[in-house]
Amino acid sequence: MTDNYHASISKGPVMPHRFRRSFYSFPSARLGIGAYLRSLNVASGQRILLPSYVGWSPREGSGVLDPIREAGLDFDFYRVDGRLRIDVEHLQSVLASGKTGVVLLIHYFGRPDASLEEVVDLAHELGAVVVEDEAHAMLTDLVGGISGRHGDAAVFALHKMLPLRDGGTLVVNQDRHQHDALWSSESRVSGFDLAGIAAQRCANYSSWERQLALLTRYLEPLWNGLEPGVVPQTFPVIVHSADRNQLYHRLNDSGIGVVSLYHTMDRDVPCIGTFLDAHLLTQRIMNLPVHQDVDPEQIEMASPLLTRALAASAGTER
Repeated sequence: MTDNYHASISKGPVMPHRFRRSFYSFPSARLGIGAYLRSLNVASGQRILLPSYVGWSPREGSGVLDPIREAGLDFDFYRVDGRLRIDVEHLQSVLASGKTGVVLLIHYFGRPDASLEEVVDLAHELGAVVVEDEAHAMLTDLVGGISGRHGDAAVFALHKMLPLRDGGTLVVNQDRHQHDALWSSESRVSGFDLAGIAAQRCANYSSWERQLALLTRYLEPLWNGLEPGVVPQTFPVIVHSADRNQLYHRLNDSGIGVVSLYHTMDRDVPCIGTFLDAHLLTQRIMNLPVHQDVDPEQIEMASPLLTRALAASAGTER
């Protein structure tokens, strides 16, 4: 460095091209996924890779696989284990066989995989585009800032995190790809205190953690706590010594609104061998509510109801 070197530092930001993300509004997240995949013009013979935990329901179908089918694209799966962790070695072996145009990552229940950066780098090295499905992770992205920026694009499902009936948002990072000029750039997120919602969800998650500490006989959290930046969509638990379906109905009948994501796997996910762990998880998973309309005091008051429902579902109620 020479003596006359000096840094040129402006008084304020003047580079509008830096740290840009383009937001596009769609009626649903699946339509956003479909539009983006079509814009990529995936080459004939190339496939979309998805994690092996993909749900289906009679009412909604498969939110992530349906747009891929509708676009007429080939697809395959990479393994996730019984805790929904990506099997990086298996993914690498599938990628090494070639013919992969897009790798789709799902941030289940709001939590990115610990190997997110490694997986994205691996996919990019082999020429694949990466899409982050953030149907559950919008706040982990927009508030936590730890997801959504690694891949080439991300997708939100607004109604899964906000009191809206529908709505999806496609986020294209740094305009790496050309897209349809007709896509709407309107935002339906404005007006919501996203940081406040995120804080409430995290507080509710912590409250459930305290209540469940005495119920490990029956169930355990899918995760061990929340990493910094993670904003949960629900509180996923694994039901052990109780009938999950009975427990689901007992809790909803008692006023505790639980769901099971995903209670049924998509028909195209093989149920033997490599992907068996994902199928087994569908039989035991249940999701407790942490949304912003709940507060920790309500969760504490609901704890006795949960305890009784667990005992009844396990056949140990006296």
